[in-house]
Amino acid sequence: MHARAALRAGATLPELMGAVELALITSGVPAYSLGVEVLSKLLIEERTAPDGELPGAN
Repeated sequence: MHARAALRAGATLPELMGAVELALITSGVPAYSLGVEVLSKLLIEERTAPDGELPGAN
């Protein structure tokens, strides 16, 4: 949810990965793994959506 909103607001992939990496430092491997999984799914959704629009961006 927050990653999708960040992308709509103009965040770049390196910026989002920076947030995921921060989760590794502050919360450990489980949080990092979840962040990578969520970001991966979001990018797959973005690439398969018509015209590159994010699902739920209405």
